Amino acid sequence: MRILFINNDGGGFADYVETAEGTTVEKFFSDQLPNRKSEDYLIRVNRQPVASDYCLQDGDRITMTPTKIEGAARVLFINNDGGGFADYIQIADGTSVEQFFAERLPACKPQDYLIRVNRQPVAQNYVLQESDRVTCTPVKIEGAA
Repeated sequence: MRILFINNDGGGFADYVETAEGTTVEKFFSDQLPNRKSEDYLIRVNRQPVASDYCLQDGDRITMTPTKIEGAARVLFINNDGGGFADYIQIADGTSVEQFFAERLPACKPQDYLIRVNRQPVAQNYVLQESDRVTCTPVKIEGAA
């Protein structure tokens, strides 16, 4: 079966992966992050916390986010592009808005987005802080008048 795996550890990534029917969250975690402990992560399926014995279903979205990374900050990322989403993510200490945008939306141009931190416009060299709220909203939606 095919599920969307969002790994917020380190640089993070998202990709569709194939897994066997009846795979539990704990089994999936140990397969994907074999050298890590699941108790050190917030694990969500379809944006909801789940028990480790939950059996994944075809089309599920599983997100694994470390609860604390040494030398990192936790920010709320609100992406208003396309279907949009919001999630808490870990970033390295000292990450600027410019670096954050390049890592999270690598195929996009910052000038095509309204980027706000804590609901306020900021300079691209602003260094993100613990608990900041980062919102990226496209200024033009393709196909819209």
